[in-house]
Formats: sequence, structure tokens, C-alpha cells
Amino acid sequence: MALNFALLGIGPVSAVEAYAKQSAMEKILAPQPGRKACYHRVYEARHLREHPRQKISEMTFLLRVEGLDATGAKVLKNPDHIVYQFALSLRRRNDERPLRTSGDCSGGMVAECVVDCDGGGVTLENSLQAGGLTVLLQGEGIAFGNDCDTTRGYFVGPGSDDKIFDLKPAPLTECQSLEKQRLAP
Repeated sequence: MALNFALLGIGPVSAVEAYAKQSAMEKILAPQPGRKACYHRVYEARHLREHPRQKISEMTFLLRVEGLDATGAKVLKNPDHIVYQFALSLRRRNDERPLRTSGDCSGGMVAECVVDCDGGGVTLENSLQAGGLTVLLQGEGIAFGNDCDTTRGYFVGPGSDDKIFDLKPAPLTECQSLEKQRLAP
């Protein structure tokens, strides 16, 4: 007679059970200090013709994990706390310059990334594309250029064709300048 150790609460945990216990953020990027993931998509002219109401023509998204000790100092080993940070760049049709923003992410059941000072945010999901990321604009959207003191910034909100963005994995080099501009080293 075989015993089911999982029912008794002892023994090895299956990979399925371990995955189910992870937070939404951990399912996207493992909580290991120093880990980073870059995602990018340029929407082709054909796609934009088929979706004339879509204003966003390009998006780059960087997600990184930082470890903090008890004093709040950054550490790579034995962190007391894990922090997820993001940086986002997007271009809209006919805009020469990209808009950029950044902030922190968290997630128990839902992975969310927000900009400080009521700057809105996005929801993240693993994409159906292998290794990709789905970025969802929700509510009032996300702020670009807010500084917490004098301006709320410029909000890019969900439009009829600007709600869900499936991004593909990209080399970290694709996100280097975004990280340098928006997140402290």
C-alpha cells in the first residue's frame, strides 16, 4: 500500500504545488536579487493599420529584483526583503520621443507595477507567447513625468485598442539605457 505523503503534510512538494504557492510576481521573475528581464515590441505597420485606434506603437518593459538587508541597503546575498522594480518606455504614433516611467511592483494573486505619488500603474501576466509578458493598462492608466511635488505627469490610459500589450523577451541590452535613465544602479 502506497502512502500519499502530500496528504499527510510531509515529504517532497511537487513542482505543481510549489508553482501554485508562488506569488504572481514570482511566477514572472524569480525572487533572486540581481535578476532582470527585458521585454519589447514594435508594432508593425500592418498591425497598426488593422488597429487604427491603437496609439501605442512601441513598448519596452524592464523588470528587476533587488535584495535589501534589515537597514534597507542593497544586497545580493541573504536579503531580508525582496523588491521588484520596473521601468517602462513607450512610443505613440507620430511621437518622436518616447515616454518613460518607473516604479515598484508587488503581487500576491495579481502582479501590479505602480508609479509613486498616485501615478497609476499596470498589471502584468505571463504571456501565452513563450517567455513573454502581457502588460495591461487599467483604470486611469500610468503617469509619465510626474514628480510627486508639482505635477501628476502625463497619463497614458487604456483606450479602445490600448489595453493589452503582448511583449516578447528581449536581450537585456535592449533595456540598458532605460534602466540607466529610470532606475538607480
